[in-house]
Amino acid sequence: MTEQTNTDVDSATAHVRSLAYGYLAKGFQKPEEENFDPNKELFISSWRALIECLEDEEKFRPVIARLEESLRDHTYWSLYGQYEYLFDPQGGIKVSPYETEHTKETPQHAFCQSYEFADIAGFYKAHGLEVSENNPERVDHIATELEFMQVLASKEVMALNNDEKEHISIVRDTQNKFIQDHLGRWAGAFKEKLCKVDQRGFYSNLGELLDKWVDFDRQF
Repeated sequence: MTEQTNTDVDSATAHVRSLAYGYLAKGFQKPEEENFDPNKELFISSWRALIECLEDEEKFRPVIARLEESLRDHTYWSLYGQYEYLFDPQGGIKVSPYETEHTKETPQHAFCQSYEFADIAGFYKAHGLEVSENNPERVDHIATELEFMQVLASKEVMALNNDEKEHISIVRDTQNKFIQDHLGRWAGAFKEKLCKVDQRGFYSNLGELLDKWVDFDRQF
């Protein structure tokens, strides 16, 4: 039997992290009607398989169970309606999915908001990314930030597999900084507001999973 190397373990860990961020990003995107029922079953089964790879599996098992229960009876239209109710600007946003609405720390918020937009966009640009013109969304949308972390973890997998030491250092450093400066600053506040407005609903449970995952991932 071939012994696993540290690189193999690190690569597998980064792959699991990429999957988790991808699943979270998908959950916070507007629901899609195509294959909705099979996809919602796949969403839960994918999370169950993922947490089995974690040492802290028991920490995530209860919230996955609640997530499954809250999603079970949803049709496409009922979940779409809940998404619109909570997050759509035309209906009056009940819980903002945008980072800068949760980090208003000074009276000069307009100035700070512009700085935050530029800082987040700078992270994306440094790794050759920008928000899609086909599906334009603010750079500080929760799903966009989660997709960025998914891409970085995927890049870490490739760098590890190719033994690109400098690239490994860069993508790890970027992930640490992005969690510290952005995603980690507001995931908890976002979860708290979801729990108040969408009590025991799918999105409040997804928000709890997001908060637990980001807290867990800070270790890396």
